[in-house]
Amino acid sequence: QQQQQQQQQQQQQQQQQQQQQQQQQQQPPPAAANVRKPG
Repeated sequence: QQQQQQQQQQQQQQQQQQQQQQQQQQQPPPAAANVRKPG
């Protein structure tokens, strides 16, 4: 049981890292989205 818990924690950490990377990539494009709103 303990081993399984450790594995789950590792998976969660990896997922969080991936999400952070995705957010960084998404930040630059929003500039275009802001331009569309005023237009």
